[in-house]
Amino acid sequence: MTLYRNGVDISGQTVKLTDTITMVLQLESEYIEDFDIKAKYCTADNIDIIVDACAVDTDLFPHISRIQQGVLQASFGAFRTTNLNGGSVSMPFSCVLQVCLGACAPVGQSNIQCSRSMF
Repeated sequence: MTLYRNGVDISGQTVKLTDTITMVLQLESEYIEDFDIKAKYCTADNIDIIVDACAVDTDLFPHISRIQQGVLQASFGAFRTTNLNGGSVSMPFSCVLQVCLGACAPVGQSNIQCSRSMF
């Protein structure tokens, strides 16, 4: 997983709440021709953002798009948990991926239907 702002890797760096961040999940190049991935569950700190391959709250975090086989991407506005002391807050992101031999079935074709829209 790599996080970008304006095309620059910002993983582990401080961002502003006004920043747009792009999350990219990608297989290593040697596996892309044979395998694909689907984000099944993702969290930001302790906040569920993807559950059963669907975005929990698209106002907070959108559905993840398949850019090509083995590459997923989502762009979202920076957000954080509440910190009563102010200042920077650590926001670790984590995802559980399904790895498929060949292309993963898109949402809507694998008995998965997101309530707001498909990705």
